[in-house]
Amino acid sequence: MKSIRCYCSNFIPLLIKSLVWGLTASTLSSCVAQPDRLTLSSGTTGGYYSRLSQQIINSADTTVGLTVRNLDSQGSQQNLQRLLNRQTDFTVAG
Repeated sequence: MKSIRCYCSNFIPLLIKSLVWGLTASTLSSCVAQPDRLTLSSGTTGGYYSRLSQQIINSADTTVGLTVRNLDSQGSQQNLQRLLNRQTDFTVAG
């Protein structure tokens, strides 16, 4: 079990960095000017997706200087609806 925890603790930061770089690359390739702020729809306050979004926000700020604003939600269905309605730039959904 210890090796699984070690793997997960190393995997999550790598996943977050990949998400931030992927998000930045896709946003920049589809825009004429670099955005200074993006909106993320995550999950309920204190939940896993909300905590994950906070890590994404911190990584985006420290690695590429991008401000990401989080919108807490009631879950993946609301996140996807916000994305479809263009109320958010990206989302976390499971």
